[in-house]
Amino acid sequence: MLMYASLFSFTFSPTPLVCFARLHGTSVVYAALFSVLLARSLMLATADTDGLPGHVSGAVQTALFLAFVSVQGALCVQEWFLRSEPLTRTVLSGRRQETSCSDVGASFLVRLIYPMILLGFQVGKKIIHVLCSTVVTSLVFKPHKK
Repeated sequence: MLMYASLFSFTFSPTPLVCFARLHGTSVVYAALFSVLLARSLMLATADTDGLPGHVSGAVQTALFLAFVSVQGALCVQEWFLRSEPLTRTVLSGRRQETSCSDVGASFLVRLIYPMILLGFQVGKKIIHVLCSTVVTSLVFKPHKK
């Protein structure tokens, strides 16, 4: 739902508030989504029991989630304070003035680097877990030669 809501700002005419929502709303929502997945999978991967664990601490999962999301929040606040140009720009098109957001294209994708890193950790964790379990299984269940 939040991902759809973050894309809803792209339907409005550009204003400073709409451009801010476009720029930071999407990256924060993606960071929140991937933070939830990563926090949960880290907790399940480190559970003490095999199979389906009985209980994984919700407080630790929440702390992990807040830590992951706070990084993206800090990046947004830093960019907001250090920004020197306005969020919108006015372009003359014939006799009309058109307002557009100043950050489009590559600068928008730069804001999505941290969510991509979170997703990379999620995928990398799974690959490492599968490789390690395969190696351990092959070493433990390897038939002994007499």
